[in-house]
Amino acid sequence: MTGNGIVITMKTDTHDFERDCVAHFLEKHSRRPSSERGTDHASDILELVHSYVCGPVHIISVGGPRYLLTFIDDYSRRTVTYFIKSKFEALGKFKEYLKMTENFSGRKLKVT
Repeated sequence: MTGNGIVITMKTDTHDFERDCVAHFLEKHSRRPSSERGTDHASDILELVHSYVCGPVHIISVGGPRYLLTFIDDYSRRTVTYFIKSKFEALGKFKEYLKMTENFSGRKLKVT
């Protein structure tokens, strides 16, 4: 059980999850060496935020979330992950993430 009372139970055979989601997620997060990045890397918090929706995944969980939604700050690499039931929840979660991060950092989002 996590601190917020959500229980996640995974099937013993997680092959589908690993193939369909984790490998895709890791592939998306490969980074070029810093010498090759040039100026496309953010120079401050909330200058650039990446977002990914992964799913539907084959995980049995209380409440029924089937998607993973991540927000990654390009500068700090701080990652926030939400478990959502459908892709329609993504905008609401983005607004929640944005409000939380802007309040925490004192900065405003520049690019998504």
